Amino acid sequence: MKIRMGELVLVIAILMLALVPTACAAAVIIDHTCTDLSLISDAGIEQAKSNLHIAYQHTSHGSQLVTGMNALKNFPPFGTKYEWSDDGSAGLDLDDYGIPGAEPDLSQGDYIDVNGVTPWVTATRNLLDDATNNHVNIIMWSWCSINMHNAQRYVDNMELLVAEYGEGGSSPRAAEHPVKFVFMTGHAQGQSENLYDDPQLDGNGHVHYNNQHIRQHCIDNGRILFDFADIEAYDPDGDYFWDLAMYDDLDYNLGRTNNWGIEWCSANVGSELEQLTTGNDVAGYGGCGNCAHSGSAGSGETLNCVLKGRAVWWMMAELAAEGPAISVAPTSHDFCDMYEGETDNTTFEIWNLGTDTLTYSLSESCVWVDVDSTSGSSTGEHDTITVEINTTSLAVGTSYTCDIAISSNGGSDTFSVTVNIIPSTGSISVTSTPSGATIDLEGFVGPIVTTPYTFTNVPAGTHTINLTLTGHYDWTTTVQVTAGETAYVDATLTPIPTTGDIRINEIMYNPSTEQGDDANMEWLELYNNDTEAISINGWTIDGRLIADMLMGPGDYVVLARNKTAFDAYYGALPCSVIAVILQLQNDTGDTIVLRNSAGAEIDNVTYLASWGADGNGKTLERKEKGEWAESLDDGGTPCLPNSVIPCFIATAAYGTQLHEDIDLLRDFRDVYLMSSPVGRTCVKLYYSLSPPIADLIRGNEGLMAVTREGLVKPLVYSSRMFLG
Repeated sequence: MKIRMGELVLVIAILMLALVPTACAAAVIIDHTCTDLSLISDAGIEQAKSNLHIAYQHTSHGSQLVTGMNALKNFPPFGTKYEWSDDGSAGLDLDDYGIPGAEPDLSQGDYIDVNGVTPWVTATRNLLDDATNNHVNIIMWSWCSINMHNAQRYVDNMELLVAEYGEGGSSPRAAEHPVKFVFMTGHAQGQSENLYDDPQLDGNGHVHYNNQHIRQHCIDNGRILFDFADIEAYDPDGDYFWDLAMYDDLDYNLGRTNNWGIEWCSANVGSELEQLTTGNDVAGYGGCGNCAHSGSAGSGETLNCVLKGRAVWWMMAELAAEGPAISVAPTSHDFCDMYEGETDNTTFEIWNLGTDTLTYSLSESCVWVDVDSTSGSSTGEHDTITVEINTTSLAVGTSYTCDIAISSNGGSDTFSVTVNIIPSTGSISVTSTPSGATIDLEGFVGPIVTTPYTFTNVPAGTHTINLTLTGHYDWTTTVQVTAGETAYVDATLTPIPTTGDIRINEIMYNPSTEQGDDANMEWLELYNNDTEAISINGWTIDGRLIADMLMGPGDYVVLARNKTAFDAYYGALPCSVIAVILQLQNDTGDTIVLRNSAGAEIDNVTYLASWGADGNGKTLERKEKGEWAESLDDGGTPCLPNSVIPCFIATAAYGTQLHEDIDLLRDFRDVYLMSSPVGRTCVKLYYSLSPPIADLIRGNEGLMAVTREGLVKPLVYSSRMFLG
């Protein structure tokens, strides 16, 4: 095997480098996390303008950095902050196409020349060995396409230049004019993260392999890397696209159906970065210029160039640092609107963007601001500072600003906080039709108020309001109160029906001696047989006023002559018991008339002592067709279905209502079904539907037997389980 002389020279040079002891400094990696201008200190930018002289060689893809820098330079809001020039006459000195030689970029120069090195090494040596170029202290070369090139040959040749011209290098000029060399990765070509079988037999590799190889080399050896590929792999929100078959114009997905630059700009119209890219609504500025391989002037694709231009300034500010250089980010925070008496906090970071150790101190004179640290130091690590504000005693309707001064041995800066104090309460204006409704505002303590009424000093937030008005359904709503504003509530109240099918349902006109005398134990029961709720406010029984009450469908109400005595005898019952002055006749009977609030007769009953229940502890109960009978139960059935109303179907099945199974079913009805609204509804439905079914069964021996065995007895068994 023949070895060419140039290759032998390169091998020997690399072996010699391996024998030279080196101090590996921390790598400077400029990637997608280094594109936020707000994190670059003003001091670092000014140091870059004063101290750096860059020679940059590239072809079309490499021009993306310059195009992005021009966008920042020409953006009116920035003024001259990001000024640069090709000849060093103004701002940052960057000699564009500043390394003349045989080959214009790394890709075309990826071979060994007659000097045993790559031609771009030879061109760089020629530039740096010329004493008229002793001012040059940054060298940058970029790739065209990195695909199927030799990444190892690239880093080996870069290391030759570092060893010769870098800090402590072997070249005579290195002692007084050392040079920093910027490594670079290559652009996307739709290959995603595919490593193929790299490296190939000739040492060449595909895009992702070569980029990864260069990155790792820079990390391991403490080199400076401008990660061209990583910057275009992420959008400003940190979303990753390299693994989606991304190309150098930010197209992604198979078929190049999407472009993340266009998508991001469309979603962030009006942001500084979008305006830098498109020129949208910026007078005298048409957006970023034509970005080689990545869109025409002002298009969303040119975000590619803008981000790389921003990353260049980050890198230059970091490379230019001589001694400590303070960096603060963010530099302000707006707490926006807050109520008096609230607290909140925010954080910012301080770090050293330069060399050596940064020492800093913080000071402020605002009684409503507290900073958790007043001093610190950094050699590059980011210190988090917490700022807490307390708005107690701050004036409502006033905006406040506090500047926290930051002084250091690497420059000064300021972190500002602002807050606007707004009212913490609002008002609620409540009206209703008709007016005069009692208002219950959740959490409100004070006298009873009625509509119309305005509540003031109501805390901001959601509140519940209930309106009640005699003869109308209750009305409830929630209302959102905004501080400093009035919320309006206007209710239309629905009248409750004042007439309907309310029946006198049961009468205790002559209690037994054991139960008590008439004055204590007389009572009667009303039942709502209607399908609607009915208000009995203003109703009378025998001319005696009945207290306000809303009876729902199927509800019972007991009117007791002596409520205390009634409650003592019957205990807790599943319906309302109201005290009413009654005086029911015994031996001769009596007529009882129920009237509504308009005086119209709703129901009446004329009972006779001959009907029963005359002093024997029973009551008179109304049957399903309106006739009356003595109750089967002692004490009657207040608040429950009347005992004389049979279990129609079971009675028909047995041919009698005296069977013990029917008593058990009645007990289950009274104990379980009548104790809940749903159960009472079921009972009412049963009584309305079952009579015709019972008529069909009654007298038909076959149907009676089937009903007994197939329906009634299983129900009896289940009821017995419940009743124990």
